[in-house]
Amino acid sequence: MASLRGHMSIQSQKLAEPFRGKWMTFTRPVLNVTKGENGCYALVGRAKPALGSLNLCFDLAWENRLTVLSQGQPITVTGKVQMLTEGGMIFEECELSEPVSALTPADAADALLRREVPPLKDEPPE
Repeated sequence: MASLRGHMSIQSQKLAEPFRGKWMTFTRPVLNVTKGENGCYALVGRAKPALGSLNLCFDLAWENRLTVLSQGQPITVTGKVQMLTEGGMIFEECELSEPVSALTPADAADALLRREVPPLKDEPPE
């Protein structure tokens, strides 16, 4: 993500702090889905990690819906911004939803740093 190059991780986190905990909805293709002890995790975005990716954390209740996804399949997700990194963004409390908008990881990071963000909410959508 070009806008974060040259920033230390701690600087990036300070720049992203006003957006931490805000809700965002976006559509990206699935790269991979894994399961851990505490939840399921999806990596979405571009195939080349250098171009940025979005790491999504889902509750285990989403496992059945996530296990049927195909690599490259576009999904629409609503999630809470947890962290911004040079390699992408991490979202928590994610849920699958209906398609809303296309948001690239680079666009999201650039928008966060410019303080021009896609619709963000303090509460999850109803």
